[in-house]
Amino acid sequence: MRVAIMCDVPDQFTGLEVYTNDLVKYACSLEHESVFPVHRKHSKTISEHDILLPTFPKIMGASLVRNTILLPIILKKHGIDIVHYPTQSHFSSLCPLGIKQVLTIHDTLPLIMPNNFPKYLVYQFKTLWPILIQKIDKIIAVSESTKRDVMKYYGIGEEKIIVVHEGVGDEFKPLSESEMADMKYAFGFPFILYVGTLEPRKNIPTIIRAFLKLKEAGYAHKLVICGKKGWMFDEIFNLVSELALKTDVIFTGYIPKNDLVKLYNAADLFVYPSLYEGFGLPPLEAMACGTPVITSNHSSLPEVVGNSGIMVEPNDIQGLSNAMIKFLTDKDFRQDMIRLGLERVKLFSPKQSVINTLQVYRDVLKRN
Repeated sequence: MRVAIMCDVPDQFTGLEVYTNDLVKYACSLEHESVFPVHRKHSKTISEHDILLPTFPKIMGASLVRNTILLPIILKKHGIDIVHYPTQSHFSSLCPLGIKQVLTIHDTLPLIMPNNFPKYLVYQFKTLWPILIQKIDKIIAVSESTKRDVMKYYGIGEEKIIVVHEGVGDEFKPLSESEMADMKYAFGFPFILYVGTLEPRKNIPTIIRAFLKLKEAGYAHKLVICGKKGWMFDEIFNLVSELALKTDVIFTGYIPKNDLVKLYNAADLFVYPSLYEGFGLPPLEAMACGTPVITSNHSSLPEVVGNSGIMVEPNDIQGLSNAMIKFLTDKDFRQDMIRLGLERVKLFSPKQSVINTLQVYRDVLKRN
C-alpha cells in the first residue's frame, strides 16, 4: 500500500489544517514506508520522503494543468495506489491512471448557509463538487451530522461514506501554575473565551449580546475573542462599538497552539454557540484543558460535546447569558462538567482517528 496525502504547511492553523497536520504526522509515524505527503509549495518541513509538486505562476489554468495532468503522472511515477484529499480545498480534479481516491468532507456549509459564504465558493459546492465527488472511491465524513448532509446534498449512498471523528492533541490538557507562569496573554482579569475564525456562522454577535447581559448583571469578566478574520466580519466590530464594549471585548487575532493551550486554561469558561459545525474542535480543546463549555445544540456539536457541557439554541441570547451565569455561580455544577469534559475528550484521539483512516485505505484497496 502506497498512499499520497495532499497537504500544505500553513503559517496559521484552523481546524482543517489541524486535521491535515495530525493525519500526516500520525500516518507517517505508523506507516512511514507507505505514506507520502504531497506538497503544493516549498516548506522547510518537507523531507526526502515527501513528494513536491512543481510550482506554477499564478496564471489562469495553471492549477488545472498541475492537478489534472501533472499530478497523476507524478503519483504514478512514485507507485502511488491511493491519493487522499484531507480537505475539499485540496480536491480540485479527478486523478486518473488507476489511482484510487479518498476524500475527507468536513462540512457542506456553502450549500446549507449560502448567504454566509463568498459566491465563488457556493458556486463550486453547487456545480463542481457534485460531479467530482461521484468519482471518489471512499468518502470520510468527520461526523454523523456531516455524513447525513453529504447524503442529502450530494445524493451519495450510505455505503460509500464512513465516519471518522477528528481528535484532540495531547498538548491540550490542564496545566500547573508553574506551566502557566510564563503565559504571554496574562490579562490580569477574569475572562470568557471564544476561539475560532471571525465569520457569520460562528455566531459571535450572539456571544457579544449575551456577554452584555452578563456585564449588566454586574460581573467583572471580559470577553476574549481569539481567531483570525475570515469574511463578513464587520458586523462583529460594529456591534462592539455600538454596545460601548470596546474596553470589555478583547480581540487577540490568531494565537499559536502553545499560547492557545494556556489561554484555554486561564479562561473561566468557553463559549461556542456556532450556527453550524461539521465537527467542531474548539469545544473539545477547551474541555481537554479543564475549561467548562457552552455550545449550541445544532449540527455535530451535540455529537461531539455530549452531556459534558451546556447546549443552548444558538440564537437564544438570554439562554446563553443564563448558561454563563450558571457556570460562574454554581461551583458544584461547574466541577461536574469539567470532570465529564475531561472524560469525554478521551473518546477523540488523533492517533486513533488516523488508525481508522489507515483501515479505510486498506478497505479501498481490497475493492476491485
